[in-house]
Amino acid sequence: MSKIVWKDKYNVGNETIDSQHQYLVSLINRIDDKKDTGKLNVLELFKDMSVYAEKHFSDEELIMKDVSYTNYLEHQKEHYNFIKKLNELYKKIESDEEIIEEILFFLSDWLVNHILIRDKDLATFFDLEEEVEEIDL
Repeated sequence: MSKIVWKDKYNVGNETIDSQHQYLVSLINRIDDKKDTGKLNVLELFKDMSVYAEKHFSDEELIMKDVSYTNYLEHQKEHYNFIKKLNELYKKIESDEEIIEEILFFLSDWLVNHILIRDKDLATFFDLEEEVEEIDL
């Protein structure tokens, strides 16, 4: 798998979300770096990614509430399903090293598409919030 290279088009305009997305990308790239060094190394990084993803989703959901994001429940459900899938994949890695490449593809594809579709939709609410703040002044 080729590494994910962070591009400006992935930015959603919120410093917290953008930096957390960049860190998730770096974790996926680190898993890719370690995929040939043994299952234990990959499992450790994969667990780190799962824990960080949960923290990121929690932070992002608080931000969604702050900006009154209208697609909150749908977006939250995607987060929940992703965490559920990560737990399933963790179990698969434990039993089969050959699946790591497939998992890396899933992680990369899901994260990039989630950012470009769901989180970019959320980004429109950041612009609205700034406009409201400018009007209130």
